[in-house]
Amino acid sequence: MIGLPANTRVWLVAGQTDMRRGFDGLAAMVQTALAENPFSGHVFVFRGRRGDIIKVLWFDGQGLCLYAKRLERGRFVWPQAESGAISLTPAQLSMLLEGIDWRMPQRTWQPEAVRPLSYVYDFGDYWDHRITIEKTQAADTLLTLPFCIGGAGATPPEDCGGAPGYAEFVRAMADPTDSEHAHLAEWIGVDSWDPKAFDSTEANDRLAEIKL
Repeated sequence: MIGLPANTRVWLVAGQTDMRRGFDGLAAMVQTALAENPFSGHVFVFRGRRGDIIKVLWFDGQGLCLYAKRLERGRFVWPQAESGAISLTPAQLSMLLEGIDWRMPQRTWQPEAVRPLSYVYDFGDYWDHRITIEKTQAADTLLTLPFCIGGAGATPPEDCGGAPGYAEFVRAMADPTDSEHAHLAEWIGVDSWDPKAFDSTEANDRLAEIKL
């Protein structure tokens, strides 16, 4: 395939596309389904129902180019989403066109095991964290990263005194008759506290604020 200029974006058009569509039909899909400009210079990739044919639409500055390929064996790997578009890198596009699974390409070598990581949050309370990397894999382009897939336990309040202070906080909040209960409830703004509660939606809302 012709080399793409720098800053060219590659978009996989999710779902099934009628492979009988040509220049005009595919350009119309880019405009209506994706609300994109087919003459922007970006690359738009479509796959048919059977999965063995793809078409690539691209404006090279002079006119629309249409590239088509049919695999004699196998299928082009495609996202499960039924609508929208998924962004690929030019390297992933090259793998896609070769019939390679661009989501999880196989390495010719295996990285060495990564030692656990450590970091301290709040040197006053001294929350000492240990992070173990259990597995690495290709990123899912449908997700905004970083992304939390699960967890356990509520996040301790800020400035609660570290692990010892948090243990006392949990004990006092569990006992309405404790002398510190009313004061702590007013401090955090709730009357009860569940130390086992975990909200993945809240966690991902916070992660979404991180700029990478």
